Amino acid sequence: MSQFRQRVVPCDSLFKCQSLEELVLKNWLIIVPPLTSLSYLTTLQLSKTTVICCDSKDLTLKFPVLRKFEIEGGFPWSTNIKSVTLHAPILKVVSMDYGSTHHWSNAEIKFCASRLTKFCYAGSFLSEIILLDAVHIISANIRLYSSKKSIAETMHFVSKLLSINAARLKLCVHSKKVCFLSSLFSLLFWFIASFRHFF
Repeated sequence: MSQFRQRVVPCDSLFKCQSLEELVLKNWLIIVPPLTSLSYLTTLQLSKTTVICCDSKDLTLKFPVLRKFEIEGGFPWSTNIKSVTLHAPILKVVSMDYGSTHHWSNAEIKFCASRLTKFCYAGSFLSEIILLDAVHIISANIRLYSSKKSIAETMHFVSKLLSINAARLKLCVHSKKVCFLSSLFSLLFWFIASFRHFF
């Protein structure tokens, strides 16, 4: 159970404010329409904030000038949301830091961000699917913490994240399971072999 009480954002007025350029929310509950658009939003930061989509399992966010998208301290999408699509054609930075706490989701998160240059992910194993529609990412930093899922499921999630086309990749995996190392080395050898033709 959460140790804090989330406050509800008055979304009717918030999402009618098309002049909004920067939105930073900490410890809030937001109820948004299935299609949400903010024309001038350049920065979106969600910290310990939960997003609920009313009347739909699919959420579409359209932020044409968004440059930075950050999540910190907890999983933001409510369990009723099955897919989130973020249309942000000039988005540069995505940072998703859930911390070491366990959280579960079946959501598919898709970033339509062809100019994305930096992707950071930190958290325990998720059952969600992260899709990046990006041509080339300069830097990717992935940090995974031990989870209650099986090694095979965890490695499958790692392999999906490793498929990100990044010029520089940092990977850090924390696990209490000893046999995890052999699986990790097998994955790394596969990863190197798969992408050897790029060098």
